[in-house]
This record gives sequence, C-alpha cells and structure tokens, in this order.
Amino acid sequence: MVRALITLTAVALVWLMLRVLHYPGRWEHMFAGRHRRLRHSLAEARATVRALHARRCLAMLRAHHGVLQARSEHRRRIARLEARRDRLRDPDPGPVEDTLGPVVRHAHVLAYDGRRLDLAGLRLHHESDRFASRFYLYITEADGTQHVEPLGDGQGDEERIRQFCVDTHNAAVKEIQLRLHRDDDIRAVEAELAKARSATGAIEQAEEDREATRQQHLNHPRLPRARKTLEEARDAWQERTGHRPLL
Repeated sequence: MVRALITLTAVALVWLMLRVLHYPGRWEHMFAGRHRRLRHSLAEARATVRALHARRCLAMLRAHHGVLQARSEHRRRIARLEARRDRLRDPDPGPVEDTLGPVVRHAHVLAYDGRRLDLAGLRLHHESDRFASRFYLYITEADGTQHVEPLGDGQGDEERIRQFCVDTHNAAVKEIQLRLHRDDDIRAVEAELAKARSATGAIEQAEEDREATRQQHLNHPRLPRARKTLEEARDAWQERTGHRPLL
C-alpha cells in the first residue's frame, strides 16, 4: 500500500512538473477554463512540431537501415564466396576409405603418424625383409619426398598390403582429376568474388536514397511553418502570462 502511494505521488509530481514546463505561470494559467483556448493552441502547435520531427526521424531511420542492410548483404555475399574459395583451396580430408595399420586413407589425404599427405601424385610401394615376416610401406609424395612406415605383425599380409597400394594409387589418380576441376572452380569463385567486391551499386543507391530523404525533410515547408506557429503560440502565452514555455 505504501509503495503504491509513493508511486502515485511520484507520477503526480512528474505530471505537475511537465504541466509547469508546458504552461508556466500562475495556477489559473495552468488549469483555469478561461485560458483553455490558449493552452489548446500551444499544445496543438507543439504536437504538430513533434509529429513532423517524429516523421522525419522515422524516415531517416528507415533510409539509414536501408544503407546498413545493403552493406550487410554485400559483406555476407563476399564472406560466402571467400568461405567457398577457402574450402576449395584447403578441402576437408573426407571420410575414411581404408586403413592399413597406422596408415589411414581418407578421400583426399593419407594420414599417419600425425601427418596428412595429399593423395594427388602420391605413390606407394612395399618391401619385406628376407623372411617376409616384416613389411615396410614406402610413401612418396608428388614432390619426391619419401617416407617409410614399418608394419608390425598383424597389420596386414602381403596380399592385403598390395591391394592397399593399388587402391591408394587409383585414389591418387582420381584426386589429380578432382584437383584439376577444383582449380577451375577456384578460378571461377575468385572471378565471382572480384565481381562481388566491386558490385556496390545497391549500397550507392541506398546512400543516395538516404540523402534524398534527408534533403526532402530538411527542405519540407511544413516544418518551418509548424515551428513558426509554435513560436507564435509561445509569444501569445508569454504576452498573457509573462512566462515563456520551455517546451
């Protein structure tokens, strides 16, 4: 109950303070019926100016939002193309297709011992010791760099190793063909990206529209007339009461 009374008192004080600012003077000037027409003229002039200001602000906000939206769409389009280009340049390893001990062949890379080697141009061959009890997998990259991976017991017999080498060779040949197409795709995306970066027409149009909106409302004849009417109403109030409204 006490809180409600405090709230009502605060609201009443705020209302009274605004009343004083809007209609300064004696109590009768703020409330008496014989000054109602003067108060109405002042309130109507003030409301007209505020409505025109609000309309101008709303129009400018919409125009500015159009600029922000055009810029955002431009950035999103560039970001999508850049992400597509980056995926083509550095593709995902792809799903696991086969394993041979610690060596794992994905769709696009050969992984082992924490390394990832591109399949394109990769060559494999195997050797065994003199008793054919231990095998060694030789991995040669496209640039000639060679690695060797010993295969322990239970990591595949010779037939299994030979088949893994053959399948990896075929996958490497396939990856070369994919890489050729991928290079074409990269060039196409980069061309589209360059075109997208220079395609600022929507942004420029939105900025022109914003400036046109600003000029339209800046030079709108109604606002100067409304301001003049408000000043005349304030002058009339000051002449009657000796006090000039602050709002």
